Amino acid sequence: MVKLADDFCRRLWVKDLVGPDGSLPPRLARLEKVAQRRTHFKIRHVNLHDWDSEVQLVRELYDATIGQLPDHIPWNEEEIAAFAKELRPIVDPDFALFWEADGKMVGCLLAFPDLNQVLIHLNGRIDGLHKLLAWWHMRHIDVLSMKVAGVLDEYQGCGIEALFFVELAKG
Repeated sequence: MVKLADDFCRRLWVKDLVGPDGSLPPRLARLEKVAQRRTHFKIRHVNLHDWDSEVQLVRELYDATIGQLPDHIPWNEEEIAAFAKELRPIVDPDFALFWEADGKMVGCLLAFPDLNQVLIHLNGRIDGLHKLLAWWHMRHIDVLSMKVAGVLDEYQGCGIEALFFVELAKG
């Protein structure tokens, strides 16, 4: 048996990034200002009303940023359509971000609340009482799990990766 590949998931503890009053640590606040001076960019949230074109943007960016990895297989139309259909109900616009620079889409990030913090309290049951318990625990999730992220090569090192985290923490 041979290992085919490693997949990584990054987690962000929001309480470690943002102070109790919602302020950023001084280092991240400085980084945000420096990155804004270096490039003319705009971070925007996903537009759920234009879902199909947003999915195509993610596909293009993902293939462009991950394409240089060994054994990368670009998404085809059927795969991306099936993936997007499953994600649509659970995507929160606050956690799906795009980065535009000079009128061009150059980065994206897709994160989800870490549902493991909810599932651990359900003991494998989804009856009426446990649905109520799940709803209560959903309001107290404090960890985000980043599933898809990428920045085009020519824009890496500008600080946008950190700015994505800052924008997530603000949301």
